[in-house]
Amino acid sequence: MNDVHFWQSHTARHCIAFVAVMLLLSSAAAVVRAHGPDAVQLEQLNAAIAQAPEELPLRVRRARVLIRLEEFTQALTEADTLQALHPRAAEPWMIRAEVAHAQGDLEAEESALDWAVELAPDGYQTRRMRSRFRMRTQRFEAALVDLATAHREHRTVDSALDELHALLALGRGEDALRAGEQSLTILGASTLLHEECVRAALLAGNFQAALTHLDAASRGARQQARWAVRRASILEALGDPAAARRTLVVARDELNARLERRDVAGVRILRARVLEALGESAAAARDWEAAEGLSPEYTARMREEEVGR
Repeated sequence: MNDVHFWQSHTARHCIAFVAVMLLLSSAAAVVRAHGPDAVQLEQLNAAIAQAPEELPLRVRRARVLIRLEEFTQALTEADTLQALHPRAAEPWMIRAEVAHAQGDLEAEESALDWAVELAPDGYQTRRMRSRFRMRTQRFEAALVDLATAHREHRTVDSALDELHALLALGRGEDALRAGEQSLTILGASTLLHEECVRAALLAGNFQAALTHLDAASRGARQQARWAVRRASILEALGDPAAARRTLVVARDELNARLERRDVAGVRILRARVLEALGESAAAARDWEAAEGLSPEYTARMREEEVGR
């Protein structure tokens, strides 16, 4: 066989193998959509990997399915195989970190994450995984270092919220506000980000920014009453007690109308908070009592939240 025929044959075999793998993956996707369980997905991944044993994404997916199935020994074996096939890849260490997390082994999880970051120091996934670990273990300064690196490549609402939460936990209100506003500029409007920017602005003593973000967070909401107490407190801080009281009265009227239609514990508690802000403590106490009769467990949780405010 001459060189041309050899390479034509070689290329054809690779194309056939590629098409086979794609068909298997397509079949896997169809089965997973139809049936859902991880066991079905695992079966399909096994077939796909048999056709392409060195494919890193397939093996990572299989390891994560094994972790969800709590087959931790098999998942770690998959990590070992991946490391042998791809010695400089961070993924085997990420899998080990996920296994350690599932088993509650903080020391092993941290060690695996450190190795993953060493192998991919600028990678979004490695830095993001370690930032989550550091947030969970309340190492906020270290989490911010990882998030700063991760955000050079990619940013999500979830990662932006972690950045704000870390800065707020460190008492850095102005920095948190700047970070939140930067994320809003990059990602666009987000109710969750605006709400955290309110917290940051209040911590920084920037009441006008707090009001601006509160208005943005509540824009388009059908029920404005849940924002009323916070808005009123900000208006008070801005030196406009009349506007604060109007806000509370409008909220009280809205909640009165809702309770006429249906008596619900959550609405009772919301009205109790509005009434407390209006100085109507006796009426507020009656709403708390009524809420407890409607839903004792929920009301107990809300009372605990009230103590923490």
